[in-house]
Amino acid sequence: MIEAISQTFTAEELAQDLREIVGSNVVMELRIPRDRRGFIRVTREGFKPVLRHLMDEYGFRHLSTMTVLDVGGEVEVICHLV
Repeated sequence: MIEAISQTFTAEELAQDLREIVGSNVVMELRIPRDRRGFIRVTREGFKPVLRHLMDEYGFRHLSTMTVLDVGGEVEVICHLV
């Protein structure tokens, strides 16, 4: 489970919510390996809508770090939200 400012939710609940809001083809992977730690992999087009939804609906307000990782022919953007 992950705790946001006003709620606690599971990976399944978050995945379903994101798919309903931003589209089912945007979320490529979502997992919560332990409390207070979650990973969401989205398409390039889904990056901003998912980030905005997490901020607006789940209370994530602080972008702690943003890292760009070169993985060959593409890059991955890794955001740490609090």
